[in-house]
Amino acid sequence: MRALKQIILSVLVACFANKAEALNIQDLKTKSGLTAWFVEDHSVPVVSLVMSFQAGSTQAPKDKVALSDFLASILTEGAGDLDAKTFAERLQDKGISISVSSTPDRLFVAMRAPRRHWQEGLSLLKLMLTKPRFDPDAFERVRQSMIQGFENAKLTPGWNASEALSQALYKDHPYGATVKSAADINAINVKDLYHFLRQCVATDSMIIGACGDVAPKDLTSAVEEITKSLPIKGDYREVLEASFPDHGETRSLATPHPQSVVLFAHPGLHVTHPDALKLYVLTYVLGGGSFHSWMMEEIRTRKGLAYDAGCGTSSLAHAALVKGSVQSDAKTVFAAMDLIKSLVTKLKNEGISQEELDATKSFLEGSLPLELSSSLKIATALHELQVDKRPIDYLDKRAARIQALTLKDVNAFAKSFFDPNRMITIVAGSQGPLPTPKSGDKS
Repeated sequence: MRALKQIILSVLVACFANKAEALNIQDLKTKSGLTAWFVEDHSVPVVSLVMSFQAGSTQAPKDKVALSDFLASILTEGAGDLDAKTFAERLQDKGISISVSSTPDRLFVAMRAPRRHWQEGLSLLKLMLTKPRFDPDAFERVRQSMIQGFENAKLTPGWNASEALSQALYKDHPYGATVKSAADINAINVKDLYHFLRQCVATDSMIIGACGDVAPKDLTSAVEEITKSLPIKGDYREVLEASFPDHGETRSLATPHPQSVVLFAHPGLHVTHPDALKLYVLTYVLGGGSFHSWMMEEIRTRKGLAYDAGCGTSSLAHAALVKGSVQSDAKTVFAAMDLIKSLVTKLKNEGISQEELDATKSFLEGSLPLELSSSLKIATALHELQVDKRPIDYLDKRAARIQALTLKDVNAFAKSFFDPNRMITIVAGSQGPLPTPKSGDKS
C-alpha cells in the first residue's frame, strides 16, 4: 500500500511538473492600456481572475485604521439592485465564488467561475466594485462581526505579541497603525467606505492575473468591461520604506493566558534582491522545513521546550523581515527563546550543510508545480509575480537560479547578513521568572 501511494504521488507530481513547464504566460493589453498576465487553459471549464488595488490599510487615515478591512468585509454584502441575500444566492446558484481581502499594502479580489457562467461572474464582480450597497443591516452585521473577531483575538497571547512586535518595528510607520480597540472599528461609517473606494480602488494601481478556459481576446474585453467605470487615477498616500531598528531588544508581556508565544523578527530582504533566494534557503533550514528544520528539531523534538516552532521570510511593499514564532509554556518559554537566538548565531557562524542545501533545493523545485495545480492558484501566482515586480519569464529561469546556488556562497551570505544582536523578540502569555536582561535588551 505504501509503495502504491508513492507511485500515485510520483505520477501526480510529474503531471503537475509537466503543467508547470508548459506554463505559457501571455502579457495582454486592453484597449485602454491596462495589463493582465494570463494563462490560457482549456483542460477544465473554469475561469479564475485575481486582481488587487493600492487600497490597503496604509492608505487609510490614522483615525480610520480599520477602513480597508471593513471595505473588504462588506463588498460582497450586496450590490446594485441585489441585497446581500440575493447577491449570495446568485453566486451560489451559478457556482461562482468571489472573495475580498486586504493587507497593509493592497485590497485583493478573487473570482472563480464555471466557463458557462463566466459572464455572470463578471457582471457581479463589476457591480460589486462600482455599485456596492452598504445597506444598514449589512453594515451593522459586518461591524459586529469585526468587533467580535477583534475581541476574541485580543484574548490570545498571539495577538498581544503581534501587536507589541508591530509597535517595536513600526512605531512611527503606517504599518504600525493597527486596530487597537473596538473604537477603531466603530469610527468607520458608510461615507468613509464610499470615499475610500473612490479614492483607492482605481485602475492606475490595479494588478491582474487570470487563468482558464477563455480566449485571450475575451479576457481583455472582460477586463475592459469590469474596469471602465472605475476611477482612472487614485489619490494615494505616500508610504516610505520602513527602517529596521538599529538595536535588538526583548520585550516581555505577562498576560493571563495558560500558554506563551514568542515572536521574533530579524532584518530581511525584498524578494527582488539578488540575495533573496539565499536568504529563503537559510530561513527554510532554520525554521521553515517542518519537523526537519533546526528550530523544530532542537526546540521541540530534542529539548521538548515548545509545541510548535518555525520561521520564514516576509516581504511587504515597504518592509522585509525574517519572522518566526514559538509556542511554549511558562516553565520553558525563556529557554526556548534563548535557543532561538543560539540557532541564529549558529546559522551565522557555521552555516548549513551540503545535505541541507540539496534538500532545500529539491523542496523548492518540487513545491512549485503543486502551487500551480488549479486555475485559481495559477491566477494568484501571476498576480503575485506582478506585485513583486518579477519579470514575466521568472518561472522559466527559477530552476536554473536555484541550481546555481553553491554552499560556499550561501554560507558566506549567512555570515555577513545575520546579526543575532539585532533581533526583536516578544514574549507574551503565562511566564515563569524573568531571566536577567542581557546588554541591549529591554524587558
